[in-house]
Amino acid sequence: MLRFLILLLLLVTGPARAQGPSAALDIYSDPPGATVALNHQLLGHTPLRVAPLPPGDYQIRLASGEDYRPYLAVVRIQPGLVQRLDVKLEPSTGLLLRQGIEAAQAQSDQEAMDLLERAARESPSQGEAWGWLGWVQMRQGLNEEAVASFRACARRFPNRPDAYLHLGVLHEQAGRHAQAVTAYKMALLRTERLRGALSGAPAATWANIARAGNPTSPEGQLRLGWMYEQKGRMDLALRWLRSAADQVFSPATSPARS
Repeated sequence: MLRFLILLLLLVTGPARAQGPSAALDIYSDPPGATVALNHQLLGHTPLRVAPLPPGDYQIRLASGEDYRPYLAVVRIQPGLVQRLDVKLEPSTGLLLRQGIEAAQAQSDQEAMDLLERAARESPSQGEAWGWLGWVQMRQGLNEEAVASFRACARRFPNRPDAYLHLGVLHEQAGRHAQAVTAYKMALLRTERLRGALSGAPAATWANIARAGNPTSPEGQLRLGWMYEQKGRMDLALRWLRSAADQVFSPATSPARS
């Protein structure tokens, strides 16, 4: 949220005193080129000197497009002085996300995690940031942190398969077979190919399991894994669901895929 700040600006040393009661204000921003409005009047772009200025309080706004958050404050101009305002504009969540994805793709993992964590923290509903963060954490071996990130991604993108797929891998590696079975199944059922594949599936009986044999299609493997799950044989359910996932998903599946 935008906050109004009363700023007592630092005085510039040297020959910085204006003539008479009027004053001047030098405005700089990082990045430069931000638009400057003083009391709702557009004056130009940074770096910018505003002069002459009668003493008093002024509302100032700096903006630099969608990539940075607008800066809004109230500045107090002292009589007869040249004052300086330096503003570091805060990046938007969208910019943090783009920079984080670029860092992840370049395998600059620490930079990526810093940017993505900030994007996710500042906009908790931003599922894309959670997904990419989990992917980088998983690559770094931070598996429990990755589980938390992928769960956050799945809550925000419940119909995308990639977060569930990664959760299946992480739960399987941790020996949590029941959770891995659930995650793999949810990932498969969210693909276009297998959506609705359990509709009309045969009852989970030992006779139907024997009749299924050793299916080679993802559809058959998903159904067999589901039947084993219903019978409480999580080890066999995991085997068949993982086999189906290996066929359906690319080994390089990332949060950008759906």
